[in-house]
Amino acid sequence: MDAQDNLWVLDSKPSTSGSIFGPDSTAPTGQFKLLKIDTKNNQIARIYTFDDLDKAKSGLNDVRIDLEKI
Repeated sequence: MDAQDNLWVLDSKPSTSGSIFGPDSTAPTGQFKLLKIDTKNNQIARIYTFDDLDKAKSGLNDVRIDLEKI
């Protein structure tokens, strides 16, 4: 939660095999996203994607939100 009552959810879509890339170590396209959820109306306000992130070599698990730059 941030100071503006938004809930931030990072969807890194981990696999059940223990690796976020699955048993063959390949990541599907469009895997990672960050959702900004407005808790005042329970709606998704924005979805951030990471299209420039090399999903074959990267993973996401922590996020820091700068409310002055969003």
